[in-house]
Amino acid sequence: MNLSINENPNGAQVASKDSEKKTPKTKVFKNIDFKTIAEASRGFNLCPADIKCNDVKKSFLLNAAEKLHDEQKFHGRYMGLAKKVYDSLKDRKSVWDECEKRGIDLGVLATHVVFLGQLKMNKVMKFGISEQSPIYNSLHLFSEPFLPADPQDFVNKSWKPSEHKDEVYSF
Repeated sequence: MNLSINENPNGAQVASKDSEKKTPKTKVFKNIDFKTIAEASRGFNLCPADIKCNDVKKSFLLNAAEKLHDEQKFHGRYMGLAKKVYDSLKDRKSVWDECEKRGIDLGVLATHVVFLGQLKMNKVMKFGISEQSPIYNSLHLFSEPFLPADPQDFVNKSWKPSEHKDEVYSF
């Protein structure tokens, strides 16, 4: 590396690097919440179809969240992401009509969409639940809640999705 002394227009001397150029450093940063969600989703997707249910989905998410050492905070951020999906979809008449036709609560749907991961979540927010959406053909799987509305119930592991089929999220 060669340093040379240059004078700037104000007369001050400044050292500059002649031979070495800075190359931009790129960092791949992935949100820890989405890493946790992706880990849970991958595990759930590898399960045999005959044991996949909302109780198993919740278990995978809880197990992944336990690694963060603050499951209650993770639950809050997860529900925050679900609210983001809900807010993105709530003003679309086509989404409301389709959810009503299929008997799906939009708040419950939003929690399932977040579980799919960042890429699919963003596609759902862009396309809604139309034919271009990644969830169009599997909407029937998202009608029942798999997470409690109360973060303490998530941490206590006392809440069972199969016992709360009629719970509705109000964002």
